[in-house]
Amino acid sequence: MSLLLGACRTTSSSVFHEFQDTFQYVHQDFTDALSAHEPERLRSREYQANLNELRESYRQNARLFRLRDTLRKANNDAVLSILNGDYNAAQRALERSPKNLENSQIQQLHALARILKKEHSSQDSLLNTTTASNSNKNYNSGLVFWNQKNFGNAEAALSLAIQEEPKNTLFRITRGDFYYSQGKFELALQDFKKIRDENNYYGIQAYLKTGSVALAMKKYEEAEENFKYYLYIEKKKNIFEAHLGLANALYGRKNFRLSEKEFRLAVHYKNHSAFAHIGLGNALCSQQNYKLAMAEFERALEIEPSNQFAYLGKAIVLYKSGNYPDAYEAFKNAKTAVDLNNPEMTDVLLCRAITCQNLGKERESNADFETIMKLDPESAVPYAALSAQYIAKLQFAKAEELLNQAIAKDPDNDKIRSNRGNLNLYFEKFESKR
Repeated sequence: MSLLLGACRTTSSSVFHEFQDTFQYVHQDFTDALSAHEPERLRSREYQANLNELRESYRQNARLFRLRDTLRKANNDAVLSILNGDYNAAQRALERSPKNLENSQIQQLHALARILKKEHSSQDSLLNTTTASNSNKNYNSGLVFWNQKNFGNAEAALSLAIQEEPKNTLFRITRGDFYYSQGKFELALQDFKKIRDENNYYGIQAYLKTGSVALAMKKYEEAEENFKYYLYIEKKKNIFEAHLGLANALYGRKNFRLSEKEFRLAVHYKNHSAFAHIGLGNALCSQQNYKLAMAEFERALEIEPSNQFAYLGKAIVLYKSGNYPDAYEAFKNAKTAVDLNNPEMTDVLLCRAITCQNLGKERESNADFETIMKLDPESAVPYAALSAQYIAKLQFAKAEELLNQAIAKDPDNDKIRSNRGNLNLYFEKFESKR
């Protein structure tokens, strides 16, 4: 709902012209927080620091506004109150003069304050009673529909707003965000790429957003290029997000050394980010630096004690160290972080299966081996690993069957062929003792 502030952009930009970048940055954070239904983000240290910078800049420029300019003062006092989440104060600022409410911009802002206070159920009809331009009406309606999860009407309204103002970068970046939230990545890329060359705040941010979409699509090289360019042209805003995105892109390309460097920069900019520490732990683990990796996973759990991805990283390190009992407990705490439908999870599932196998938890290990076979039908590894279980139970025929299946899938694997030869020797010794 917060993006409805975009309807007031003309007044806001004229008033905040000396600090427009800060206003847009705070505005974007505010809208992201409310559209994600996470108002607690407005109380975060970083958000409040940026908001205080905006307030201070406004205070220093307040001398530019004469007392008779009550309309602009009411507008901007209300904007600052809304950005702070104080909707009652915003409403009071707008209602000080009845004449204010005759202005279409003030009507929009007043409607927004009341909507955020949840005073109206028919939000879109309230907004459309104002005399704002058609493009703003469509934009605002689109945002309301989006908030109400009426996605078809949201897309249609945002698209109409863009048709009426094709060069409006706010409208287009918002529709890109909408498409991204719906998993329509190609459409999101089209909107973001359309405005990347615009020399304004949203044009610059479009590089960051393009990188994020490319990352979600596993287009790691494209993601890397956009994050790098963003860091080249932007030195202040969203630097943590850019380094974290670049780190993940490099990790996806299996460039673990450079990925580690970027994760360390992300941790530098936001040391209290659990996911930055987890990413760094993963990069270190991929380089077999298990001691330092464990320290990062532990740090992530200090920040978020129930973070399942931190437990998953910890489980892998414990497995690699041969500490199967503790690895098993960590895997249990990882819960849904282990996605049973994701083919990229086969290595993780194999670690968990072998952990269970070493602890005699046959039912659990078999379930993971079967999942690996479904996710990666061409892999010989689960067949070879499962054969060891049947050898231990002296079920040589079943073990031989599994090893033969493994050899059929990977005929050049000397280790599997060696296991097959060892099975024959073991079987002969066993038979000679009977």
